[in-house]
Amino acid sequence: MVMRLLRPLTLMGVALAAVAGDDPATIPVTEVTVFKDGHAFVAHEGVVKTDSDGNVALDYLPTPVLGTFWSACLQEGATLKAVVAAQRHVTIERTALQLRQLIEANPNQDCTITEQDGLSYRATIQGLPVRSSEEMERTNPPGTAVPQPVKGDVVFLKTEAGTKVLPLERIRDVVFLRDPVKTIKEDEIRNRLVLKLDWGGAAPAPEARVGMVYFQRGLRWIPSYKIELDGAGKARLILQGTLVNELTDLENANVNFVVGVPSIKFANETDPMALQSLAVRVVASTEGGNLFSNTSNTFSNNVLMTQVSGNGGFNPESSTAGGAVNLGPEVGAADQREELFVFRATGVTLKRGERMVMRIAEYDAAYRDVYALDIPVGYTTENGPSVSDDASAQIAHALKEPRVMHRIRLTNAGPHPFTTAPALLLQEGTVLAQSMMTYAAVGAEVDLDVTKAVDIQVALDDQESGRTPNATQWMGQQFQRIALSGKLTLFSLRSEPVEVEVTRHLYGEIDSAGQDGKIRKVNAIEDADPSSTRGSWPYVWLNGRGEITWKATLQPRQPAVLEYAWHYFWK
Repeated sequence: MVMRLLRPLTLMGVALAAVAGDDPATIPVTEVTVFKDGHAFVAHEGVVKTDSDGNVALDYLPTPVLGTFWSACLQEGATLKAVVAAQRHVTIERTALQLRQLIEANPNQDCTITEQDGLSYRATIQGLPVRSSEEMERTNPPGTAVPQPVKGDVVFLKTEAGTKVLPLERIRDVVFLRDPVKTIKEDEIRNRLVLKLDWGGAAPAPEARVGMVYFQRGLRWIPSYKIELDGAGKARLILQGTLVNELTDLENANVNFVVGVPSIKFANETDPMALQSLAVRVVASTEGGNLFSNTSNTFSNNVLMTQVSGNGGFNPESSTAGGAVNLGPEVGAADQREELFVFRATGVTLKRGERMVMRIAEYDAAYRDVYALDIPVGYTTENGPSVSDDASAQIAHALKEPRVMHRIRLTNAGPHPFTTAPALLLQEGTVLAQSMMTYAAVGAEVDLDVTKAVDIQVALDDQESGRTPNATQWMGQQFQRIALSGKLTLFSLRSEPVEVEVTRHLYGEIDSAGQDGKIRKVNAIEDADPSSTRGSWPYVWLNGRGEITWKATLQPRQPAVLEYAWHYFWK
């Protein structure tokens, strides 16, 4: 249905003057495709009444992303000629809340007026002076925005002495001699969307089926996982989504929950059809030859709005058929389309401003317990990059008290990828931890932190083993070679053997790694610690970074020692 609305070519115009016509209608939302970053692709379709000219006037004007607004006529015998976004005057009836409004709502009403100084007399309200919108349009300079009526601050009162003009601020109270009208009709400017239809010379039908689609910010879904572990390598994963609606009312609509990140080039530019002041800036930019400068698609870096990949992988998601509408929202299985996966829910009713939590998918996965020790680089202010205070404190703590982390490693053998989301871990109904699920393609693995393995003790011992003055010369300066040796001792208090994945990050050049450790020379620029920033003296100019990885099997109550040596150059 969405693609069907995209086929007709539409000529769209923008009118900034007031227009007249029949009362506008609305067309319901039939389908929305919701992304985690807060954007949604919205499709409207329905049968609405035509006006006296055979056109369709809609009382809803979206705020679409530039270039994403499309409309169509799906009525047999009619074609869409143009779409006009316009502003018009409407009369709205509301309850009168103020003395001024009650006086304005009761012309020709007999009453007793009491002024602020206590003077009281009988009078008949004749009304307030008003400059109408028509008068404002006639007298304002060309190009002025659509005017609102301007009301005076005085009231005309017919008294025995004649017509009295009284400032409203001088009236203390009014006693109406008959029951007053308690509502007031006021003019407002409302946006309107007019679909101009061509009936091919035939008489227009009283109704027409029309539709429109657009991409707009205002609908977001937030995924979350509940992972139940059986303690024997099997996990039950439940994916639920929280739908946040700040866009428009949904009534029995289809909702597609997308796992993936859309590529929207002009996400930060509003289409002129929205009739916002931004349209003026867009036109000005076009005339100046600098259309949409600096309009890169800058989506939020919040991990819940994007995909964070663990253990490698690419970014995908999809759509599926729905279920029974009468039983509320139904979510079908996922299906892949291009680089996106979409879960389709049918029969969703959600008013603007409301939130809804829906169970989206449920499946089994295999897991295994993993124990990992990760020791960061011990930078100093002399030999390393500048880091934030929080990152510096975390590094210092990790070096002072290294801890083995207990993780579970899930294998994604399901039909669709895992998406980045909070994950609640449970076993036998007891909460173990809340972790972060990162993106994992089908067939990939992902690690989730459970807790610190307090029954595995770690001792870190790094010592300087020697210095060689004037060991090398670079850029006309002499540098000394500082050699160091290190030793990691792991001791398990568990009753069974346990394998620990150990990673030691080091500054400089790694010379050796015992116990079958694997040495890797790290790209010091691309693989740098994300918490670091570049200082005035980039530390990678002469020294690089490296890491050593081990897979150590710890026997109960027997120490395992991992040894290594490295060096770096400094003045």
